[in-house]
Amino acid sequence: MQIPRSFPFKAAILGTSILLTAGASACTIIFAFRGGSVFAAGNEDEVIRPQLASHYVRFEPANKEKGTLGYKNNPFSDESAMNEAGLFYDFNALEPLQTPREGKPKGSFSTINQMLVKCKTVAEAVSFLESVDLPQISGAQLLIGDATGASAIVERHATTWRAKNQDFQIGTNFRTSTTPESKITCERFKLCNATLSAKQSVSLIDMAAMLRKTAAAAHGIRTWYSLVCDLKKGDVYLSVKGDFSKTIKLNLQTELKMGSRRLDMEELVATAKTHLDWGGPK
Repeated sequence: MQIPRSFPFKAAILGTSILLTAGASACTIIFAFRGGSVFAAGNEDEVIRPQLASHYVRFEPANKEKGTLGYKNNPFSDESAMNEAGLFYDFNALEPLQTPREGKPKGSFSTINQMLVKCKTVAEAVSFLESVDLPQISGAQLLIGDATGASAIVERHATTWRAKNQDFQIGTNFRTSTTPESKITCERFKLCNATLSAKQSVSLIDMAAMLRKTAAAAHGIRTWYSLVCDLKKGDVYLSVKGDFSKTIKLNLQTELKMGSRRLDMEELVATAKTHLDWGGPK
């Protein structure tokens, strides 16, 4: 889903600046907490149009003056983000539902940015988001995960915590709070759910393989970029336009030492000195 944004890793942040509805996008987000590892991954799928030709990675070091983890004020929310504590989020687009959080003050897209500035865990992030009403996400949901292994999916009016008997959570383009598993028809969700339910262990390559298998390349929609994050280590693995054979590795702590920057994503991947080949069996 294209929410006005960039991609943090607190941060790094991925971005363009278009707001589209669920009918125009089909993203897949996966969170897995297994065997001592905590991974988050996502495909950013969108319609093919000139306005979406450029995507960015943005790094914003902590604001030392305020003593926060976060990044500088941004008028919009970033599409995908991770901060130094290992708190991650990504957006899915949904069919709009205008159901407010009654009695709560109105928030804005910058509220999502402030969540990463102020919060280190999913519990803190959910409490922060539930303290306001966000009309801006009436047509969206956020999958939020942290380095401790907690995760939840937050909509404007509802929060769905990961089931206690599962160590993974998946977000695609149906409303999680109102769709029982028996009614889920999304093939991307089914593939990821079956894979994670069958596997005893989950690796970075397993996460990338699910993204590769659910990537979009038809019907006027494409996967503009894919990312796999190791929330404990602060590592981010980035691929562009469905080409997993040229995946690059970034480390949040290392990148933040180089200061505040916004980099063209395709150029970043193309000019990297080292690529990982996660393109699947040869």
